[in-house]
Amino acid sequence: ELDQACKQQQVNDGCFPSLKDVPPKAVSLTVPMLMSGKHLVVVVPGIRKAQAVHDTLNTEVSEKCPATILRRHPDAILYLDEDSASKLSI
Repeated sequence: ELDQACKQQQVNDGCFPSLKDVPPKAVSLTVPMLMSGKHLVVVVPGIRKAQAVHDTLNTEVSEKCPATILRRHPDAILYLDEDSASKLSI
């Protein structure tokens, strides 16, 4: 069951137009289950994810930013658009 804060995040992220459009339930994937995949293709679009992308690639691997664990996967590919990559210095 999604709580109100999770539903609001879905609206804020642009996934749904309003709170009433957000489904009451969601499927969650644990980090160990995610990391068990042989190949990971990670697609991150949008400006709202720019800081998370920056932190994923530039901070220590830790629970503070769970996505950092992707750097330890032997076959993970990260696809970004210009917006999600906007906080990276390339």
